[in-house]
Amino acid sequence: MEVSFSPGSVLQAQLASACALFQKLATDKPPLLDFLQYDDQPSCLPPRAFLEAFIDTYFTELSSLLPIYDRQSVQTAMRTQYEILNVPDPAWIVSLNSILLQTLEGKSTAAKKTGMIPLEAGLITHLLQNIRRCFNNLQRLLEPRMANVQALLNLALVALRYFHFTLFETVFTQACELAKSMGLHRSMGKPCAEGRNLFWSLFIIDKHTSLITGTPCLLPSYDVGIPLPTSSGILLSDQFDARISLARIHERISRSLYAGIPCVSRKCLRRRAYKLVRRLNDWTTQHSHILYPPASTTTTAQQAIELRYALCICHVLVQRCIPASESRQIRLEHARTGLQLLQELCEGYHPGDSISGFAIFESILLRYPIVPFLEVYIHLLNPEDNDSPAVVTSDVNALVFFATRAECLATNACEGSLADTVRSISRLCSQIATSILQQNRRLQAQTTTPNNYCIDDGGISVWDYDIGMMMDGHGSYHRYDDVWCQMFL
Repeated sequence: MEVSFSPGSVLQAQLASACALFQKLATDKPPLLDFLQYDDQPSCLPPRAFLEAFIDTYFTELSSLLPIYDRQSVQTAMRTQYEILNVPDPAWIVSLNSILLQTLEGKSTAAKKTGMIPLEAGLITHLLQNIRRCFNNLQRLLEPRMANVQALLNLALVALRYFHFTLFETVFTQACELAKSMGLHRSMGKPCAEGRNLFWSLFIIDKHTSLITGTPCLLPSYDVGIPLPTSSGILLSDQFDARISLARIHERISRSLYAGIPCVSRKCLRRRAYKLVRRLNDWTTQHSHILYPPASTTTTAQQAIELRYALCICHVLVQRCIPASESRQIRLEHARTGLQLLQELCEGYHPGDSISGFAIFESILLRYPIVPFLEVYIHLLNPEDNDSPAVVTSDVNALVFFATRAECLATNACEGSLADTVRSISRLCSQIATSILQQNRRLQAQTTTPNNYCIDDGGISVWDYDIGMMMDGHGSYHRYDDVWCQMFL
């Protein structure tokens, strides 16, 4: 089906905007950080009453995704900071504000889904202002001690969602360097469980960041002297261990297929990709009881969804380095599955459920590449595809759902943050997909010719117009290092 539109049409304007956005994101240099003070007010501890009211929720529903803290350590620190010290520790000011912020964000998002706005939601803005002041004196967190590493990691995660991505990179680098200076990546004596979990949390985020940005890892596996955790028989703990082992595969994908290394032949790239496919299949078999737990709580079921989503991303990235004739349908199936998992995660919430799903949702959108969304979006623009109207409608609905959730996530985020960037991309791409669907529906009623979702603009198809820059001379995709991973940062 051929859909024509005038030069001044809404769809053409949307396509032009998408082209401009992708080009801007792919070519713009990151801004220099000036670290200007937010204001002259000192940062302070959050209200103790709120912290005590929500600390149990944090540890029972949220912290297992990234176990940065030991519960006893936090409770001891709370007593010390509020009852003993005249001047609070800057590291615990960051940590306690961040713990409360993360919990309140989850509670607030859950309340919005059920149509109720909690009174505590007003605290979120105050907490963000308080945490933002902590960036004024970042040097106070550079002394090598675990509380400072924890604080820097939390500051980085707050920056990832709310502030500019460059700020996240800067603070996260400091956290990794400080952890290494303390030997958290080495087996020296018998490190405490809190220190091991803190390091592995850094390790996981490091591998996700490398996949998104196409930059080398800060904590490469070859420099890690801590043995991989072994199964404890506790599902939540084993799910965290599974994320660690999958993060090692993320690193291999980044280094083998997308790193800035001299060009390798297509044959070599294909061989590497198939080797990684086998490794992913082996990992899936080994962790099937974790990916599909027979009996689980809401929290463990949600974390299983996150692991399956991460696995979908791995498959899409690997299949991208296999010729399209062998991989196109496979990677599309994985991309669709990923979007379905996201929808399942968000729509499965009922009042009274654990709010862990909202933390996992944030993790999915901000700590992983958005390749499932982009893969389905590009598929919709491909003039060679002849999907049924029902399949096209399903794909468009999945993109719209993703964009709607990204819009929610970007609440309170500043321009240039990763949350804002994901929102901009998903909003524009879902609008284009919706416009294409609407135009084809109108014409479908007028013709019985086979469906062909091609839009002709003076001889240039959408495929050429919007993403032709991603294609090489052989009509297949380049690797993601210079297209996907840097187009939205």
